[in-house]
Amino acid sequence: MCKISNITATSRLKFLFICMMLASVVESQTLMVTIKNIQTTKGQLCIAIFNNQESFEQQKPIYTLHLSKENVTNGILKVDIPFKAGNYGLSVLDDINNNSKMDYHLLAIPAEGFGFSGYMSKGLSVPKYKNFSFYLEKNERKEIVVLLRYI
Repeated sequence: MCKISNITATSRLKFLFICMMLASVVESQTLMVTIKNIQTTKGQLCIAIFNNQESFEQQKPIYTLHLSKENVTNGILKVDIPFKAGNYGLSVLDDINNNSKMDYHLLAIPAEGFGFSGYMSKGLSVPKYKNFSFYLEKNERKEIVVLLRYI
């Protein structure tokens, strides 16, 4: 029977070195998200990541992240999100009242700021997934800019 206490210091160092080498070859992708035009420090920012038109239409993101606005500087917040390679679309909600959903004025006009990855919303229509989607390559650090719009 082998006891862990019988393992020599040299063997432990070799094991640690092998673990570090294996960890360095693991794929690593990052979304470097910059959110611009944040107009208030009230509430939170809600990021939703979708992987197809259906998940976007049904408002069922594959990933969500709620961010405090304490690090907003001059209307800008940056955040890095580790993520697996693939095709995605990202939306941001300036959730001023912290209820984790878009609020509307009369006639279904958004009452809070919103934006999409690499897409500037025009008019009142909701974009198609293909308009704000992007591909995250293996081992890529992808810059994503979201410009919030308030109506």
